Amino acid sequence: MNESPEIQKNGPDVEGGSGNASENTSHESDGSRLNGRDEVVAALETVIDPELNLDIWNLGLIYGVSVDESKVTVDMTMTSPMCPYGAQLLADTKASVESLDWVSDVTVDLVWDPPWSMDMMSEDLKFMLGRS
Repeated sequence: MNESPEIQKNGPDVEGGSGNASENTSHESDGSRLNGRDEVVAALETVIDPELNLDIWNLGLIYGVSVDESKVTVDMTMTSPMCPYGAQLLADTKASVESLDWVSDVTVDLVWDPPWSMDMMSEDLKFMLGRS
């Protein structure tokens, strides 16, 4: 049984954009060893916030990722409680992780604490926007 501790991207105890994991979950597929965490992150980086045209991972909207075998839980937030694209972002986030062939179950939990701020963006994105 492959288990991984919760992987936090951003949040009150983690610097924005740095990622935090002491152990990664790997999955066997056709004899090759794949890193489950990296695959989930890559999938999340394909989800674009339509209002900002930036991906949700580097925006810091992902507060946590938990991988347990083929089950993935994603804790995410929105830039605002009034986000007009909230339902679309939740659906796109779930679909992006479900697209991974080893994933059998995805739960996306919407969280509001702590509230999102620009400080939660990745360092690369802050630099690109002239905020670092």
